[in-house]
Amino acid sequence: MIEYNKLYELTKDLKILYVEDDIAFQKESYEMFNYFFIDIDLANNGEDALAKYLQFYKENNSYYDIVITDISMPKMNGLDMCREIRKVNNNIPIIITTAHNDKDFLHKAIDVGISKFVTKPIDMHQLIDNIKRV
Repeated sequence: MIEYNKLYELTKDLKILYVEDDIAFQKESYEMFNYFFIDIDLANNGEDALAKYLQFYKENNSYYDIVITDISMPKMNGLDMCREIRKVNNNIPIIITTAHNDKDFLHKAIDVGISKFVTKPIDMHQLIDNIKRV
């Protein structure tokens, strides 16, 4: 396993959009993510995340490096949000955090082009491994 110092060197410059509607879980995860990423933007639902994604591009003329998102959210679920993001940037790595283990759900996520899955509660080793891969 990679050392945390080396991992931080690899991830510190990445710009992350983290989407989670459970505010307590979002806060807990954000604190974990802060060990690896300096630039993390938060959104509470897919609709808000899509708006932030588009605004980030407008302001920076570049995209986020990774989107990490929950799947079940109000206003716009994670799969619909991912479909819309893929229309703008088909190459963005997207990591889904989910408690779902349903085959139909997994097939839909694959069809949308999800890069990786991390089960909830978030296992940092699994997340780190997936970030290294994307």
